[in-house]
Amino acid sequence: TQTCIVEYNGKSKKGYAPYNPKKANQDSLVMWEDAASNSLLLCVMDGHGEFGDKVSQDLKKNWPPLLFGHPDIMTDVPKAITESLNTAEQNMLKKMAGNADFSGTTFVCVLIRGNELWSGNVGDSRCTAGDRAEDGSFVFRTITEDQKPDSPGEKERILAAGGRVFAVQYDDGIDGPQRVWLGNMDIPGLAMARSLGDTIAHSAGVISEPVITYEVLDPEKTAFLCIASDGLWEFMTDQDVISQTAAAVSEGKQLRPIVDELINTSNNLWLKEEEVIDDTTVCLAWLTGYPPADEAAAADAS
Repeated sequence: TQTCIVEYNGKSKKGYAPYNPKKANQDSLVMWEDAASNSLLLCVMDGHGEFGDKVSQDLKKNWPPLLFGHPDIMTDVPKAITESLNTAEQNMLKKMAGNADFSGTTFVCVLIRGNELWSGNVGDSRCTAGDRAEDGSFVFRTITEDQKPDSPGEKERILAAGGRVFAVQYDDGIDGPQRVWLGNMDIPGLAMARSLGDTIAHSAGVISEPVITYEVLDPEKTAFLCIASDGLWEFMTDQDVISQTAAAVSEGKQLRPIVDELINTSNNLWLKEEEVIDDTTVCLAWLTGYPPADEAAAADAS
């Protein structure tokens, strides 16, 4: 496919919960080149709840063909993403037959065609760009915004639907994240304002419609993209991730080991802060001209 992405790689790593050694990886990663529409699709999903792995795996398998089979994939990408995702979700809910009442997934995708980029986001997985600063360093630029229950616009919609938004105090007295609850019962406590699945939370104003963004990438300005689940973002800022990636590139490291290093860094931060590690999925994509020729040569030599 003809895009401004010259290389990409990703990995999904199962987390760790000492009380659940058989834990499934509930994250899913899609890296899909579609020759017919000349598009590259990179997508991360982070499932949650008892059947979260089933939800994200079903959409990983069944959504991309619906997207690329959509009649408007060449002419109206936002419509193609939104409608195909809605169809895939409805099909998944039929198969799950009630098992998605308290289970669901986040969803973040970028579709790149030439220098054009569309993003679609549902929940709190995230895409951020590494942009060149004038001093030669790299700075993050948000491409997608997390949709938390107390985000502007999201909270108003949940309250209007009769839901409630509040945080629960942990045993140590610290407030946890803001969560969505039914008007009359303290369920389900979903920590995001949009998700796929989660039929109970959807009755309290949570929606599954993706927020779509569009931009024309400038490879002179933007060097790389990072798409990841909140396993990466929980204890690392966007700037942490961009800086670690750029530093590794300047040391001549290859793309895949850099993905592994980001996952290892975030896993270690989880263990320092918690007794568990979240499933962590990271996908990196280099734009045309990155790494610079001298650093690319160093990477080949190593």
